[in-house]
Amino acid sequence: MEAKREEVAEFLTAIADALAGIYEHLTIYVAGPRCDLGGKVGLIELDYWTPTCVEGNDELVEEVSQLDELGEYAEATTLLWEEYDRLAWEDAQKLAAALGGDLLTVHWVELEGLSGQQSATLILLDRLPAGD
Repeated sequence: MEAKREEVAEFLTAIADALAGIYEHLTIYVAGPRCDLGGKVGLIELDYWTPTCVEGNDELVEEVSQLDELGEYAEATTLLWEEYDRLAWEDAQKLAAALGGDLLTVHWVELEGLSGQQSATLILLDRLPAGD
């Protein structure tokens, strides 16, 4: 079963990578006879993370600002990305729980020249949520 989960995650990751850079925020459901999802529905949610996402975390903002002033840009960037990762996983777990889905992973999309990071939450659902 774990191998199947990995195959599904790789399939959904490829779709997310193809959509990344075109859309900053997007929710897409993947289903159909040609998709080998074992009768389930894949959910891909793209989010774009920038420093404005952490504005409420005064301690982190102060630390990042100090590192920037000292020219320690790599360390400042690492702190931001670690916080984006924490927030993305937190959001992904909440979304999966709300939809009754199986959280596969949070995939970070590799894009050049951006002032932020883009994540793709990948969830496997038994069916489309009502109303979608």
